Amino acid sequence: MIRQIISGMTGLPWFEPALVKGIDPSDPANIVFKTDAFYSWHFVPVAEIQRELIENDARSIFVVRNIYAMTLSMYHHFADNIDWEIGRGANKSDFFASLSKDEGISRIICRRQSDGFNWQGIGGQLFQMQKMLEFAAAGSALILTFEQLVEDKAVCVRRCAEFLSLELTEQQIEAICLDSAFSTMQKKAESDGGGSHFRAGLTKGYFDSISAENKELIQEQLDRSAPELAGYAAKLGIPFITDWHNGYEWA
Repeated sequence: MIRQIISGMTGLPWFEPALVKGIDPSDPANIVFKTDAFYSWHFVPVAEIQRELIENDARSIFVVRNIYAMTLSMYHHFADNIDWEIGRGANKSDFFASLSKDEGISRIICRRQSDGFNWQGIGGQLFQMQKMLEFAAAGSALILTFEQLVEDKAVCVRRCAEFLSLELTEQQIEAICLDSAFSTMQKKAESDGGGSHFRAGLTKGYFDSISAENKELIQEQLDRSAPELAGYAAKLGIPFITDWHNGYEWA
């Protein structure tokens, strides 16, 4: 969604490195600056990457999501083999089919010894979010949330345009919002022979899917891997990122 928005307002395509096994999201060598495209990747902005971005005067826009909704989304990524039709499926749907949904979600949250699913748990994703918010809190990046993009997209488009020093008319903003709508992108993906990536497009829903026990496991991972995440989220005005709640408020 955010790539579609930025492409719509800049007229540039996005570029990302090849998703090869073992690629290091903390290695600044994997960041490539181009004049005819903008860079898009799930990197972790550790100190070395932060320096690389600042030294190149990059304007970084990060998107984060409520940690419980993120966990549920990651479960569906593996259980439903999302993006299989474009060659990016994890091919673990049979493994997750052998588990209950509650067991499957717990396997997403925590690392276990090899049992057919080589996964490190959500600690890395929580740490990545903490580093993103740390970078934004220092004034070096713009933070958007999935929730805001879905429920208040026009405001997010205006914030992106201001951050990128672009002037947009209301007609342009309306067109960008339409082109980046979940339904629009889903239909385009389906017409191109894909579509599994676009599962629901909802900002809530984890209340009925994540058990009390798994909620506690997520909190343990948060305390262990990203103890400063909640503080940065509150400082940036998005405390709902780490909250268990059923509504969002923002300026």
